[in-house]
Amino acid sequence: MLVLGINGCGGGGANNDAGMSFTLNGFNAIQNNACSLTTFVSAIAMPISGGGAAENSGSVGAFSCFNVQNNLVTQSVRVDRAMIRYFVAGASSQPPSTVTAAGVVLGAANGATSLPNGNGSQPGTKPGGTLPSGGTGSTGGSGSSSSAPRATAGFAVVPAAVGEWISSHRTELPEPPFEMIASVTVSGITSAGNRIETNELPLSVVVTEDNVF
Repeated sequence: MLVLGINGCGGGGANNDAGMSFTLNGFNAIQNNACSLTTFVSAIAMPISGGGAAENSGSVGAFSCFNVQNNLVTQSVRVDRAMIRYFVAGASSQPPSTVTAAGVVLGAANGATSLPNGNGSQPGTKPGGTLPSGGTGSTGGSGSSSSAPRATAGFAVVPAAVGEWISSHRTELPEPPFEMIASVTVSGITSAGNRIETNELPLSVVVTEDNVF
């Protein structure tokens, strides 16, 4: 990926340039309740009751980690949310889109910006425990520039409210197992005070029968 020298301008709306300034590289595996920096995943699993899969640690919903990269030369980015929309082929009604909290700070691409949290991630919470802790590193997705700061952070791919919707609308959904596509965009605030969004990437959520691990 080409690292662009984009400083950004003031404005009211979110800056979304298809991920050229702020990139969602993909999704990382959860290993020992922490986000891996090197292992990427394209799918996770969730029982139709909304909890109990290995990714969930017994909680309602489904969880993963996103891997983001800041290509802005002179501005840091403080990530604060992920926007998620869902699609189930063959369903008569679709799960509602949602916004879920997520926290991590990425320094500027030239390393000149001082971060109050030392480039560290800020794990959030989820029912029954904490989100997997994130991290920072230089290993990104295929084709990513190794010089741009990147980090991982845990987030609820399927928050509790969406998991409960799926469980209570079974008659409107295919018989499990079925695939639900979660299309994810990550958003944050630059050190200049502008909201910025990544490109959108899909993550497959395989919804299984209850008590399938």
